[in-house]
Amino acid sequence: MSFPHPSTAEGIVKTEPQRANSPGTHIILLIPKTFDFSIRKTPNFNETIWKQSSPFLVDRRSVGTLEVYYLEERPECDEGPFLKGERDLIDALAGRLGKTIQRKRAEEALRERSLELQQLNETLEQRVAERTAELATTNETLRHLSTKLLSAQEDERKRIAGDLHDTLGASLAGIKFKGERALEQIGDPANAASESLNTIIPEIQEAIEECRRIQMDLRPSTLDDLGLLPTLSWYFRRFRSIYSGIRIEHEIDIQEGDVPHSLKIVAFRVTQEAMNNIAKHSQADLVCLSLRKKDRSLELILRDNGRGFNPEKVGSQETTTRGLGLTSMRERTELSGGSFNFESTEGKGTIIRASWPIEQLSL
Repeated sequence: MSFPHPSTAEGIVKTEPQRANSPGTHIILLIPKTFDFSIRKTPNFNETIWKQSSPFLVDRRSVGTLEVYYLEERPECDEGPFLKGERDLIDALAGRLGKTIQRKRAEEALRERSLELQQLNETLEQRVAERTAELATTNETLRHLSTKLLSAQEDERKRIAGDLHDTLGASLAGIKFKGERALEQIGDPANAASESLNTIIPEIQEAIEECRRIQMDLRPSTLDDLGLLPTLSWYFRRFRSIYSGIRIEHEIDIQEGDVPHSLKIVAFRVTQEAMNNIAKHSQADLVCLSLRKKDRSLELILRDNGRGFNPEKVGSQETTTRGLGLTSMRERTELSGGSFNFESTEGKGTIIRASWPIEQLSL
């Protein structure tokens, strides 16, 4: 290990002789013990027998020696060739040099440690960046897969609804028609066959209505044939026929052409899920729906005057069904590029908001 600052020793060698009482009559020599650097001497150095030395210490260990020589013999005295003041001065210089070395050692260790920490920090930042990139890629992949899953689910719903309409629905309609024709051909209302047909035909009609209800629940055909706004109107009429105690007020300030095809099913499903939650949990008697353009976005808001709930308890057992409904609404909204939030207070109803950037309306 090299001595941190040889200039410190050089400074002592060059300047300290001038502080002696007899300039030029003594010389300073620095002899290091544990550092790999050359010995420092005053100019015209000549070793004599009149010497005074003092070790300089670092952490109580001697790392070198400061030696001072008289060039000429000194007069005999009780104190020896060096006076007490001179010895004190040499000891003070050695002490100062030891402290300087110790400080420089500490500074060098601090620099090395700082460099290590900087390298560790850079490595950590690189790993965090890599991990963040991996998570972003994974999240994007999951988002893509979830979107594909929802799309596949809607396609399957649409296919099953079409099959019900084209097969079971058509078959039931044909059976009803044949039954009515047979009833006309029999002619006699008192006939036992007529009585049986009069009983069966209404049941067939009920089956047709049930098949149509299942078909519309799976995928309203009006959504593809007429669009979102007529489908919402149909849904509200049907909802009121089932839940007559819940009044619906709606304000739709948007044209059918303003809503891109990909968002129509999303807006309908969010509305459907919200209305189902209201009917099952809220005990509300009024629902207000708003669908409009606002602040460069398409905004859907549903408010009810029901009992509300504590959002912190959404994960509890009593609100599991409601929580799943909220999760489904959020997932559909965010996967389609929008944002979702809700507000609720116990005893003060619930507000659900879903919005999509206006740029998405051009899709």
